[in-house]
Amino acid sequence: MHESEIEAIRIWLPPINQEQKELRKRIEHNISVVLSEEYDSFILERRRDDFAKICRDFLRWFLDSSKNYRALEVWAWTWVITKRLNEIENLDVFALDMKADFLEFARSNNRFKENQNVVTGDFNDLPFEDNFFDLYTWIAILNQRNDIEKFYSEALRVLKKDWFIFLPWTRVNIDRKEKEKEYIKDLWINIIQESDWYLILSK
Repeated sequence: MHESEIEAIRIWLPPINQEQKELRKRIEHNISVVLSEEYDSFILERRRDDFAKICRDFLRWFLDSSKNYRALEVWAWTWVITKRLNEIENLDVFALDMKADFLEFARSNNRFKENQNVVTGDFNDLPFEDNFFDLYTWIAILNQRNDIEKFYSEALRVLKKDWFIFLPWTRVNIDRKEKEKEYIKDLWINIIQESDWYLILSK
C-alpha cells in the first residue's frame, strides 16, 4: 500500500519551476538565508504534508501498539511532519530545529500539540542525555550534513539499547541512497527494512 501511495504523490507533483529550483538549492546548501514562510510554502506546494501522512501511517503500522515510544525528529523545519507524527497515539515526539524563526512560525500556525517538546539545537551536538530516545528520524536533510560520522554517532548516543531509526526520503537519487547505505554499514548499523522511499535502521 505504501509503495503505491508514494508513487502516486510522485506522479501528482507539479513540475518544479525555476523559482522553486533556486529555492530548493538555497534550502539544501544555505538554509540560514531561507525564510520560514518561503520554506513552508515550498514544502506544501511539493505535497510534503501528503508525504507526512504516509510516514505517520507507516509508523503506526510499524510500532508495537502496546508500547509507548519517545521519538526525536531532527531538523523539523516548520513542523509539517511533526504535526502528523503527533497524531500517533503512542509516540511522544521531541522536535528539534536550529532555526528559532522556524519554530516560531510553526507555533503561530498551531503545529505543536499542547506541551510539545520543542528544542532549538544542532543535530551534531544534541542537547539530550544518552539513551533517551527509542526512535530517531529526519526527512530530507541528506545534503545539509557536513560530517556523516558525527551525525550518526550523535544519533546513536541519544538512542536507547533497543533503538531504531526511520529514514524516509522524498526525492533521493540511486547513487545518493547507495552512498548513505555504505555510511550506515561502515558504522555497523543494520538495515532491517528497506524500500524505495525509506530505510529502517537498528543495531
